[in-house]
Amino acid sequence: MLTSIPTSLLKPGAVLCAPVHDHQLNTKLLASGVPITEELLHGLRRRGIHTVSVEQDDVARLSLYQPQGTIRIAPPQRAGFRSTYETNLSRELDRTTENAAELRLKKSSDPFAERILQHESCPYDAELVVRCGAFHQQSLEFLDGLYCSLVDAGASRAKPAFERLESTCLQALTQAAEDMDLFLCLGANPYALGYPHRHSLHVAMVAMGVGAALQLDRRTLVELGIGCLLHDTGMLRLGSEIYLAERILEPAEFRDIAKHPVLTFELLEDSLDRVPVGARMVAYQMHERCDGSGYPRGRTSEQIHELAKIAAVADTFVALVSPRPHRRGVLAYFALEKILHGVRDGLFDSRAARGLIESVSLFPIGSYVATSDNRVGRVVRSGRENFDRPVIELWGRRGLDKPPSLVDLAYEPDIKIARPLARLR
Repeated sequence: MLTSIPTSLLKPGAVLCAPVHDHQLNTKLLASGVPITEELLHGLRRRGIHTVSVEQDDVARLSLYQPQGTIRIAPPQRAGFRSTYETNLSRELDRTTENAAELRLKKSSDPFAERILQHESCPYDAELVVRCGAFHQQSLEFLDGLYCSLVDAGASRAKPAFERLESTCLQALTQAAEDMDLFLCLGANPYALGYPHRHSLHVAMVAMGVGAALQLDRRTLVELGIGCLLHDTGMLRLGSEIYLAERILEPAEFRDIAKHPVLTFELLEDSLDRVPVGARMVAYQMHERCDGSGYPRGRTSEQIHELAKIAAVADTFVALVSPRPHRRGVLAYFALEKILHGVRDGLFDSRAARGLIESVSLFPIGSYVATSDNRVGRVVRSGRENFDRPVIELWGRRGLDKPPSLVDLAYEPDIKIARPLARLR
């Protein structure tokens, strides 16, 4: 399906899978598989072409690293829905929650954070931007195929693909080590297409970034990532009329949603030996809340695996900023604010939420902001412990067509972020 987009979304170096069209003249401007060049963009501007038509999948590729949230008020938390649906596997997982020692993580002697290159105020490397985007697309295609094979053929037929879950997470961590801020900019800005596999990938990326900030080792981060990649497979057993509904779900429908973690393990049963224990608990408990208001079982903090607590804040953040059929995406700042209110109200683990803020900043990476000196910008690097002092690309309001200045607010005390923006213009 062709979609009209502004030419400002076309990025030099991007390679699209379908041709680019001038929708007014119905002519082809660029063939599929041909890289977008500066010369093409200059030619479009010279001819006065401000919008083009591309395939929906290519819109998603062009929207990588770009925020999608536009609204300020986050939807209310749906609480108190538990599921009584059980299987032998779910009962086994439930028994695990009775042993607090199995839910805690040992302190790592080799935290992954020590392997991450520190870039401070450097801009993103253009070659790495393209490489991360290509790997992101490959991962989406793999997950889509895995999800479909689990539903259509069962876990036994999908067994060979399970080995690639681990390699996908390991490759993701390799890219994160090269530039964690770029990695999180991609993960924290999801496009509204391809639920649930796209959502699961973005949750995994954000969760692994949070886990790295909390000093987890590589092996534990891989378990966290695998659990996130698998956690929503059970949604496919409910039918798209529920998870793609263009309306707020009725209570009875949400009760069906509350059993999807159990359905996930029905799909995984024949390959459970290939899913690490920590990953199982992430996939099963990600939607539990520390105050007992989550699902599927309404567990409280001491009964929830520590990795699942990390996954919970990552999943909530990604879900809020993502446009959904029944609502627009939330501006990243207000999504993070919603999570912090959830910590105050006892829903989320405070340590996990702190890891999220350290990872993406109070004004999250990729989001747009206005500054106190009447400029506009885009957050490109986290301020780490300086939550409200990230590194920003800044433009004058009348100079958006010019190269931005890169400003580290940690060294510019006179410049403050005034407010979040839905867009630069």
